Amino acid sequence: MTGNRALIIGIGGGSRLAENTYNMLDADCLIVSTDTADTAYPHPHIRILCDNMVNPSVESIRASSQEAMDSLYRVMVEYDTVIVLANLAGRTGAAIAPLITEMGYKLQNTVISFCIMPFRFEKDRIFNAGVSLHKVQTNSNSLVILDNDSLLECNPNLTIDECYRVGNDALESVLASFGRAQLSGQSVVATGPERNDADESLHDAIKMLYATAPPNSVKRSIIYVSGNIPVGTVEEISKLTAGVTDASVEIVTEHDDTGVMLVSALSTLGKFEAYDPLNDIPTKLDDEYPDGVGVKLFTDTELYSIE
Repeated sequence: MTGNRALIIGIGGGSRLAENTYNMLDADCLIVSTDTADTAYPHPHIRILCDNMVNPSVESIRASSQEAMDSLYRVMVEYDTVIVLANLAGRTGAAIAPLITEMGYKLQNTVISFCIMPFRFEKDRIFNAGVSLHKVQTNSNSLVILDNDSLLECNPNLTIDECYRVGNDALESVLASFGRAQLSGQSVVATGPERNDADESLHDAIKMLYATAPPNSVKRSIIYVSGNIPVGTVEEISKLTAGVTDASVEIVTEHDDTGVMLVSALSTLGKFEAYDPLNDIPTKLDDEYPDGVGVKLFTDTELYSIE
């Protein structure tokens, strides 16, 4: 990444991802967490103090973080681009990510957010993750989502740890491609376990994409093709993906183990909108009605005097 100063902020469970990727982008790194273990990384850190709480809630962590906002401001104001890495299934990520993206928006940073969503069985985390995702989306120039639930649904034989590894590897690949692929708006990452067959990898990726988002919501896809795959096969993958998604396709090649991954730009957040029931409430109430409508129901009503 060149041309401006970039800062990667790893929040809670996103700290390890930040540690693994900041060198790829020639960016500075900041860790924000409630966990003392995350502050062991050799980077500047801001610790949110919740030591006097047992299993603090998202709301408690968010309230405790207010004391750290001045320190965060002094760091972020020095940068043009802020890359936020957050696991919204975790309480720290769900609590802090919206605050950091909001600050970046107010500072007119270019805010690029990578968010990991919870498994379906983590029912107590889905609502907070949905609320946080909506706020992060509002304040981000670009949002990239990895859905653990869709990954596990399409690969039920994977263990939880394997899901984390596959997901983190996918996000690292996307981060490493900065400058070669243009990300804007809201996108989802679709991938699968490591395979030796490119066709099987593409099948896994498309299956996960459709488990995450409605097919007609895909506007554009970037295909990450890795390994020693023949050019003819890459071309066939591109044509097949364009035919399935009915959207424009861009190819990014890498030299890692054989695999195919999709990052697809969406017109809607799809399944994640249902995570936050407040999304069903219109943002404008009664604005579509002319003045006086709704009042007339009462103006013609005769009121009787009771004596």
